[in-house]
Amino acid sequence: MKVCEQCLRECDEDFIYCPHCGTQTQRSAEAKQSVESSTEVNSAVTAGKTRPQMGCSGYVIVLVLLVIVVALVSLGGSGGKTTNEDAPARIGELGYLFNGANTVVLGKTKADCNELSTFLEAKDRIGLATMILANRVYSVPANTRALVLASNWGAVTRVRIMEGEHFGSEAWIPYNFVQKSPGRQH
Repeated sequence: MKVCEQCLRECDEDFIYCPHCGTQTQRSAEAKQSVESSTEVNSAVTAGKTRPQMGCSGYVIVLVLLVIVVALVSLGGSGGKTTNEDAPARIGELGYLFNGANTVVLGKTKADCNELSTFLEAKDRIGLATMILANRVYSVPANTRALVLASNWGAVTRVRIMEGEHFGSEAWIPYNFVQKSPGRQH
């Protein structure tokens, strides 16, 4: 047995670290010689052999693979495709009007919808108020059902409101605000 210099407790001669405080203890003479002799054997075996070096192209390949993995993880494993639930409804399908808010504002004409989108993007409340006062737009509750009548992919969609106060009315809305399933409030 030997005494740890840090905590002054006894520990076994062969211990490299004190089991009580974790301090490295002095090795016994046999253990030290064993380590030195195994190092010499390893040096003799590996003499003349070098580890393969990874060139610049190897690092580039690793970096590209890392970027691909990060991209796939950020897409949630869906490969960039929208799921059926959040996909925009198509012509002839019933969809749900949803834009992330409690109400959805629709334009009465395609031009009104485009102007409305411009005002909303610019956060122009006066322009929006002018459109409301001129009766060029109206709002419906989120998740109101609507039939898709026409769609200009990536732009606007013409819908017929199928429930509520504006039942039967036609309106225009950004195409991605007409979803196949009800939207979820965050």
